[in-house]
Amino acid sequence: MDPERMVVEALSELVSEPAARRLLQKVTRGHPPSHPEEWAALIEGPLLQELASVLPLRHLTPPLEELVRTLRQASPPLPLPPGSLHDLARVEGVEGILIEGQEPWVRGIAPRSQPLLQATHRILLGGGYRVLWVLAERGQILLAALPQEGWLALVAKRETNTGLLLYHLRGGRE
Repeated sequence: MDPERMVVEALSELVSEPAARRLLQKVTRGHPPSHPEEWAALIEGPLLQELASVLPLRHLTPPLEELVRTLRQASPPLPLPPGSLHDLARVEGVEGILIEGQEPWVRGIAPRSQPLLQATHRILLGGGYRVLWVLAERGQILLAALPQEGWLALVAKRETNTGLLLYHLRGGRE
């Protein structure tokens, strides 16, 4: 997969190929992203902003939307190294962890919520995303795809730092 070539091809439907290459060079500032998820973020952010400044666009074109979806699906899921569930359960504010098909690992998630979480997981993957975050009245839930099949649901207090939770979902690395 060559994301740069794919972006140029998608942009070539709007502008000439040389103009597409210059536009891409401008938004990457000569340092193209190295991961599919970074390419998707570049397309949805700086590239769309640059396109909107020169063309009457407010949203991504269908080819660019499809490319973002493809790139997100090519992104590896969040890695969870061995022992990381213990670390995750100890993060301040975490109230519950549930892994698909298992009993709740920590208090806070009722097993009867598994069908809802399973349906949400299918929607999540269908959109090419790896994490869904929901802020509710009594707390927050992060639903993440696991490296193997399935998902992990994390319930935390409403005031818990979501960035910290995502950091620990990634195994404590950026």
